[in-house]
Amino acid sequence: GAEFAVDTFFFLSALLATFLTLTARKPVPWALYVFHRWWRLTPVLALVMLVYAKLVPFLGSGPLWSGAWAAIQQDQSTWWATLLYIVSVYPGKGNQVYMSWTWFLGVEMPLSMLVLPPIIALYRRRRSWGWAAVVLLFVASVCYGLWAVSAWDLNNYVFAMPIKPDRTYSNEFYMKVWTRAPAYLLGVALAFVLEHLAEHGNRMVRVPAAGRAGIYVVAAVLLLATAFGQAGQYEHATRSPWGTFS
Repeated sequence: GAEFAVDTFFFLSALLATFLTLTARKPVPWALYVFHRWWRLTPVLALVMLVYAKLVPFLGSGPLWSGAWAAIQQDQSTWWATLLYIVSVYPGKGNQVYMSWTWFLGVEMPLSMLVLPPIIALYRRRRSWGWAAVVLLFVASVCYGLWAVSAWDLNNYVFAMPIKPDRTYSNEFYMKVWTRAPAYLLGVALAFVLEHLAEHGNRMVRVPAAGRAGIYVVAAVLLLATAFGQAGQYEHATRSPWGTFS
């Protein structure tokens, strides 16, 4: 479930941020837009990091505390990469990222900057440029992902034992900006569509009952295939204490 939950987060983040930007009634100061995204997250992240490193060690106990303690006391030299949202590039490996559970911020922030040129193009009514950029980025990300999985025999489950120890799914695919981009770009694309409909008076397309039923069936099949079609990939997953009780 976590695999799809993260993509859902990226999709919704892109959809809401893009749609609200495109439908803003006042001119958008783009430099302030970038600063606001950084300022909204970074002070809070820095405070959480300070509490995690200096206060949390005095608050825990219990049978599972040794694992949490080991995570807190891991190499803290990469803290600055976490604050700069560059963990996809440096250190590039999940077990070397300080506060590794914040890795998704190191993907979402660069993605929000990556899609800024297409958003600006659409905002300035250069729709073809914006759409072309989004489609190009989407195709490039999907092609790279397919190549990486094939070239390195990556398992598509983050906790599975890697086929090649030096190339794990977690490090090469799961936490990389250039492989997690499709979900984010789909959110941007849907925002483009919704903005176009809003600009033209929300003219809705009427779909017959049979057509709606067909859409529901296709959506259900895709959902089930996505969730259960890769069940065989979980056979060699490593076990955790949480999995025993879930």
